Amino acid sequence: MKRTCVLFALMCLASSAFGGTVNLHFLQPAGVNANGEYTYPYNFTVNGQFDKLMCVTLANQIIPGETWQANRYSVASLWGTANAPQFDEAAWLLKQEKPNNNEPAINWAAWAVFDQSIDLSQVIGAGNWLTAAQSQVYAQGQFADVFVYDPIPGTQSWGGTPQVFLGSTPEPSTLLMVGSGLLGLGGWLRRKLLVLTSPTA
Repeated sequence: MKRTCVLFALMCLASSAFGGTVNLHFLQPAGVNANGEYTYPYNFTVNGQFDKLMCVTLANQIIPGETWQANRYSVASLWGTANAPQFDEAAWLLKQEKPNNNEPAINWAAWAVFDQSIDLSQVIGAGNWLTAAQSQVYAQGQFADVFVYDPIPGTQSWGGTPQVFLGSTPEPSTLLMVGSGLLGLGGWLRRKLLVLTSPTA
């Protein structure tokens, strides 16, 4: 029972590391400029850690060096809400970027998921990517590793409200460090519990 409690506590610590309010610092667009708009990836630091994010709302503008705070939550946590289908489609598109060498048409399709007025005929292949995203069958919890970065109005260092971004969980090396730390903490807590519950203590 004690071991179960320790593991549950560690799981809570791990989940809290990826949720809540975060500080975003936009470094620079790193993707292709397609039809006048930069596409995935956008280089950021999230709470000081480097990450590559995908813009999913075309309205508003950001500039390199700009900072703001955002609410971060997983796409999976939106299951059952009105916006869940759109975020599932956008998350699926995000996962297609790396295998397809950061194809700009994929990001354009993600913008069209949230704004049907966007003309995808200007970007070759964007319409096909949108159709592919809309034809997928999504399951609850499928995108627990994809996070929404929803800007908090009034926290930005520049005038306009930033866009909404999507990003995956940190790179494996980062997860390995976090996991190692949690395992070490788990071992320490377990030893403490054994000492406290020992008959000779």
